Amino acid sequence: MRKTVPLIWLIMAALVGCSREQNHDAGDPHDCVPTPVVRGESPVDDPALLGSNKTWYVNADRSIWWVYITDFTAGERTKVGWYRPANTLLTITGRRLDAPAPPLKVETETFLAERRFQPCVVTFPTEGCWEVVAKGGASEARFVLKVRPAQASATSMPAGTQRREKL
Repeated sequence: MRKTVPLIWLIMAALVGCSREQNHDAGDPHDCVPTPVVRGESPVDDPALLGSNKTWYVNADRSIWWVYITDFTAGERTKVGWYRPANTLLTITGRRLDAPAPPLKVETETFLAERRFQPCVVTFPTEGCWEVVAKGGASEARFVLKVRPAQASATSMPAGTQRREKL
């Protein structure tokens, strides 16, 4: 009987351990898999882009391109460039995937220009894993990326200095 008791405890512990739900939901920051990027290609035959070493997020049909920024930081306004399908205006949205958060803040053109380039400014309100969606005409792009936490030094910048925006 004495040998049976430890065996019963061992079996119960194993059953309890197996019945626990593993925490692999969207809240696990290790589950954030950023969208692959492309380098050495460009969305248009623009002399400013030809031969450049820019890196891009690109949708499957290669109709929407977004200049890749390596390090978005929570709370920072960041200038970014998009190339959109001809004669369309992109609608850009974003949501955090791994925790509740306010939506991505996007400032962009509200008029249709002849050029394919569409500049905008994005602000990710929090760090974490984010999905950005751009829609233009019949095209859609979905990109997943990680946003860094706000830096402590950002609040202690000397008076009169400005944060450098990326493009």
